[in-house]
Amino acid sequence: MTSSYANLAEFLATYFHQDWTSDADSSMEIAQIYLSEWPRQEVSLAMQEIALLLTESEDEVVRIIDGMGCYFVPASEGYDSAAAWLRSVEALMRQTLAD
Repeated sequence: MTSSYANLAEFLATYFHQDWTSDADSSMEIAQIYLSEWPRQEVSLAMQEIALLLTESEDEVVRIIDGMGCYFVPASEGYDSAAAWLRSVEALMRQTLAD
């Protein structure tokens, strides 16, 4: 199933590694670093994959992102679900691509 989310998996595994908090203070700062370093086309694909992932149940979203090697826990920043966090990431991506 991860192949359906190849760009998203690369983003989450690369930027939300086990020590991601040594690179930034928040998940949105990490997302901004990603957005400054990756080609717009790949960001667009990752954003589309987030939209696809958000069609899944919350349990499935958590299972999939955990399986991608993502070490971020949405509740640690006050998100009530992994889906809510991903919607915030998607909104930041959308805003950045619109600029």
